[in-house]
Amino acid sequence: MKYIYFFIGNGRDGTNSLASIAEDIKSLNEAKFKVNHEYCVKEIYNNFNYFYDDKKELKLRTSKVLNKFVPGNIYVGNGYTLILKELKKKFGSKLKILYIKRQFKDWLVSFKRNVKFYPQKHGNYSKKIDAEIFRVAAWHFNEISIQEWNKLSLNKKLRWYYKKNFDLIKTSKIRKKKLIVIKTESLNNINTLKKITEFINKSFISPRNSNHVNISKIDYAKLEYFEKKIVGSFYSRFDYLKAAKNPIYGADFFNSKVFVGFKNRNTFIHSQVNLKQLNYIKKKYLKYLKLIKEYEKD
Repeated sequence: MKYIYFFIGNGRDGTNSLASIAEDIKSLNEAKFKVNHEYCVKEIYNNFNYFYDDKKELKLRTSKVLNKFVPGNIYVGNGYTLILKELKKKFGSKLKILYIKRQFKDWLVSFKRNVKFYPQKHGNYSKKIDAEIFRVAAWHFNEISIQEWNKLSLNKKLRWYYKKNFDLIKTSKIRKKKLIVIKTESLNNINTLKKITEFINKSFISPRNSNHVNISKIDYAKLEYFEKKIVGSFYSRFDYLKAAKNPIYGADFFNSKVFVGFKNRNTFIHSQVNLKQLNYIKKKYLKYLKLIKEYEKD
């Protein structure tokens, strides 16, 4: 049976690291599944925000999203709690859920910074009325009115958000064998890595470590806050130990960054790559290829 996996968090709780761990497991076992990070999350949030009171339209739009998910693959991100019942109905016993949960105090500090830094991605929590993404709020569930919600402090809104996501997990009635809860603080633990690996496939070999960049554990004292965010985002899925052992991994990581930077050169604020830079690196690659050919002759 091909299972379909959803690794779900609230945001700012380690889903980037989870996606990287899943990629490590895939690579180590030469598996064929795909790891998708934040796939369709924007659609899910905005559909729920705009059509929460139009059940027919919401059902139609959710159905279109559900058809994009492929059994055998892993989907990592937040927002999937809003369609858990629909996922369960569509995939039945094939559905497996991993929920990652960070200690509330640490999560709150980190998430508040994210709201401030990326207001366009935190509609209903930031002051952006034309946000790119509108996250779920208490008024979507008729718990309070929009007016009452807007009067709440950010701390109170986020306390609700943190609790609501976990409540949606619990009320989804996913069978215990198909649901595990992981603490963010234990992600680098060997037993946790083993637990995640066996959840995907009991016959898979588990990674021995997860040496990805964690901005909370790196001394960025000399960087400004804004620079810390840029560096943390850029390297969030980079494994230093793996790069040290295998330079090809490092080259592949930065090659992909160059490609994405050029593709999004007109929309990225940082890490964009222009045509002049692309031509420069092209010359470098041609030089390396020439050297490789000379070594191959020897």
